[in-house]
Amino acid sequence: MNAATKKIFNQVKANVERLGVHSDIDELELERLANAIEVNRRAFKEVSKQDFSKLDKAYTQSSVYVTWKETTNIIKDLSDKFGLTPYGRKRLGKMQEFQKDENPLDKYI
Repeated sequence: MNAATKKIFNQVKANVERLGVHSDIDELELERLANAIEVNRRAFKEVSKQDFSKLDKAYTQSSVYVTWKETTNIIKDLSDKFGLTPYGRKRLGKMQEFQKDENPLDKYI
């Protein structure tokens, strides 16, 4: 893990522990989430430089756009799994752990 990914990992892990949904077996999935967030940030910077009118046409999608799109899906899935979204917290019965308007994922993206 690079320094930026490790920082994200520690922040995500702290939030997941606060929810009480973390165990040692989850470390790999949390690392995967932290890595996806870091890659997503870098890819988004590149995607933002592109002409958005061409991004949804398959023949003009760049590999960085595909990377950004894939990491976005990974982030959404794993965030729901660990209760880092309102849906995930509701599913885990952990809504009281965060204020209704607070989204811990906002810190990372």
